[in-house]
Amino acid sequence: MPTGAYFQKDSSLSKAEIEIVTNVVNGRWLAAYGNYEHEKIGVELGGLDPRQAEALIAGLPTSFDDPRQQLVYELSSTLVRPRVVPLGLYRRAEETIGVAGIVDVTVLMGWFTSVSLTLAAFDVPSNAAGLKQ
Repeated sequence: MPTGAYFQKDSSLSKAEIEIVTNVVNGRWLAAYGNYEHEKIGVELGGLDPRQAEALIAGLPTSFDDPRQQLVYELSSTLVRPRVVPLGLYRRAEETIGVAGIVDVTVLMGWFTSVSLTLAAFDVPSNAAGLKQ
């Protein structure tokens, strides 16, 4: 199954959790188009507060009332930087989102890193409507 299809239908993560991860990664890699699109998607389809989406992209601190969303935010924010995941955070992640959730977060981060770097390599602007092939 293609990665995108998996995250649309079969992921252990909710749409909000997927958008938290996606916005953290897009913000890290400065992909204008990815940031523009997923800030909107995070708010409109993921149910994120606009200020939360902005903070995720800017790398600013934010918080979530939902414990799963908070954990996904903490885990992805740690992994996107060259940091070690502390044992306590790992144990909370395992308890809160399970091993499948941890795998989904890391795979999603890898996938959106490749998407972001591809967008950056081709200098895709935030207002791109489509690319000529």
